[in-house]
Amino acid sequence: VIARAKKMTPPNSTPDYRIRVLNTLIYKRMAIGYDTNDYHGKKLVNRYSYGVLQTKKGTCVNLATFYISLAQRLGYPVYGVSAPQHLFARYVDPSLDHPNIDPSGQGGYDTDARYIEKTEISELGIKNGVYMRTMTNRELAAEMIGDHAVTYYAVKKKDYTTAIVILKRVLENAPQAAELWRALGRVQKDRAAEDWDQMAREAETLLGEHYMRKARAMGVGKPLTEDYWKDILKKNRKAEESRPGA
Repeated sequence: VIARAKKMTPPNSTPDYRIRVLNTLIYKRMAIGYDTNDYHGKKLVNRYSYGVLQTKKGTCVNLATFYISLAQRLGYPVYGVSAPQHLFARYVDPSLDHPNIDPSGQGGYDTDARYIEKTEISELGIKNGVYMRTMTNRELAAEMIGDHAVTYYAVKKKDYTTAIVILKRVLENAPQAAELWRALGRVQKDRAAEDWDQMAREAETLLGEHYMRKARAMGVGKPLTEDYWKDILKKNRKAEESRPGA
């Protein structure tokens, strides 16, 4: 894939041209698209980058990490950006008028203001750096490991203890990840529900509620419905026209 991208990209090409080439390669030549049967990413294969190559489909999480991985292998300054229950990419270059890239929308462009509006990001979430800032690779990796802790260990395996251990370690490296604080609270409460000792159960429940309050205080976004994502994808298809392929 990297070799094909290099072959399609002339030397000294502009950032905009590079993005268009990637969009052409990924969405037209490779025919990769959004898995419209799994808007919430409940399938494990849709949580990991390898799933994009395996199924030619994905959701915002693995489509974004796949896109970012390709771009960085090509030496492009492309990084992750978080919105409520959404992940997109940003090409960091002051000469670029349209730096935001939405891999779940065929590489289309949207302004920061539109992301804030359509995912209902609060001023608190912006102020605390929860959403819309360019993440470091370390933070993105931490968030992906945290996502693995929740989707694999907590949801699939019901191994709440392992999920909690991983989430706490992850949050040391990505303390602004409010959605992971909320997830930690939920997993903590799930483990509490299985504890036979009443005092221990009550203590763990209170701890879980503490983590969830922390997330709300940071400005965590509200959970979004499947219908919401269907509507967003329709809008993203229109956004594709704003930056077609090369």
